[in-house]
Amino acid sequence: LKHLQNVDWPLKSALKIGKLGRLDVHGPAAELDKLRGPLKELGCRFYIIDEGSKLYAAEVPKNWSSPSLDKSMILRSHFRVREGRMAEFKGMFKEFYQDMKPDAEGTLH
Repeated sequence: LKHLQNVDWPLKSALKIGKLGRLDVHGPAAELDKLRGPLKELGCRFYIIDEGSKLYAAEVPKNWSSPSLDKSMILRSHFRVREGRMAEFKGMFKEFYQDMKPDAEGTLH
């Protein structure tokens, strides 16, 4: 949700040039449940990944229940850009990337 706040104005600017075709989020069920309400208006589609599909540990664990389960999510936006405005749309990405704050969001972009 922090990411959506950080990219609010670039998203609004992009919506003047095109429209959001769809928004997909992939992640663990418990994490997706946190987003269902806030993303409802955007018509977001949610895809549940298998629990335990990604395990992180510094070494091979002695007990397979000990690694941290991955709680990361992948957000994919699909835009439909108005004819003749693709160059303008692509030009917005420099500012868009500057507004992302992965350290503050605790995210990887």
